[in-house]
Amino acid sequence: MKLADIYCEPSAEKDYNKAIVYARKALTYAETEQQKAYALHQIGACYGFINENDSALVYIARAIDFSQQNKGESNYTTYVLNYANTPGVNYEKAKSYLTELPENSLGRLITLGFLNLNNRHTGIAKYFCDKADSLYSSAPDKYSINTYNSLRILNACVKYTLGEEVSASEGISRNDSISQAISRKEALNSEISSNNLLLQKHIHESQLRTQRKIVIILSIVFFGIILFFLYDRNNKKRYIKIRKELDQIRVNQIELQSIDSENDQNSELTKIWKKRADICRDNFIRNGWMKKLQILEGNDKHSNGSFLPPAERDKLRKQLFEEFTDMIIDIKAAGNGVNLDDLTLCLLCLLKINNTTISKCMGASENAIRTRKSRLKEKLDPQMYQFIFGR
Repeated sequence: MKLADIYCEPSAEKDYNKAIVYARKALTYAETEQQKAYALHQIGACYGFINENDSALVYIARAIDFSQQNKGESNYTTYVLNYANTPGVNYEKAKSYLTELPENSLGRLITLGFLNLNNRHTGIAKYFCDKADSLYSSAPDKYSINTYNSLRILNACVKYTLGEEVSASEGISRNDSISQAISRKEALNSEISSNNLLLQKHIHESQLRTQRKIVIILSIVFFGIILFFLYDRNNKKRYIKIRKELDQIRVNQIELQSIDSENDQNSELTKIWKKRADICRDNFIRNGWMKKLQILEGNDKHSNGSFLPPAERDKLRKQLFEEFTDMIIDIKAAGNGVNLDDLTLCLLCLLKINNTTISKCMGASENAIRTRKSRLKEKLDPQMYQFIFGR
């Protein structure tokens, strides 16, 4: 609402259309009846300034309706006077509003004078003009120069309508005396007021921009939290599903021991190993290491036989052991004296990695890899060796 008021000020480069936009926004956030009435009146007043009188009358009338519980306040008086002074106003409706104001209100008397004069009730206009003039004369220092000028114009218009002589200099001397009394104060405050209004406009617009940024940032954070929650929940669901599959495979493996035929037992056991290895391989692929191994396998700059750094080799082994835990149990059960390097070699072979890349991942020559494979033939059960190395 402050921005709407600022854009109505002369020193802030009047922009009534922008003032209407801000006043409408203020109306949506208004909580009390007084706040709604004030926002509606400001919208109507701005429409009046741009000569859209029909819209002005609609909004100011709504402001008056919202202020029915507060008729004794100055704002209500302002709404009624502005409504009655708007061109094209309904005579009866304006008169009914004005009759609700205090009888000793000079603004009410002057407005009733103009209202009746505009509707060709000259006698009634003269009656209210005389009453206003009498009230003003009883305490002239109580009223502003604008009120005095309005009364003087009403008096001149009534006299002109009645055919009486109107003096062009009437009231000028009093205007001059009042102007001299306030000219110094206006000159002193003019520049300060202008600068303050522009500064207020800048501050309020800056605050609005900051609020928008905060809302955007909070929205991004909120959606980020939601996405993270959904991602985490999805990972948990996937882990639980995989864990159940691996447990079921383990149960099937235990039940397989009851089969009498050794050939059938070996065939089913191989199928169980393959299913378990496929699940572990899928998990390993999701963590991104499989892509690194494929890049390492196809990258020409590694063709000179250079090994992965020790820290990278340790990370790779740790990731392999985490994802292939169930498969490691089977390899250990089907072997004798299988060490960590043997397990690493077996898991890399299950991933179909070639000897050149394996040597880089384990920090050993290709000949050493071949030798270790040969020794594993003695350590592993023939069926497991055949499953891992395919020979």
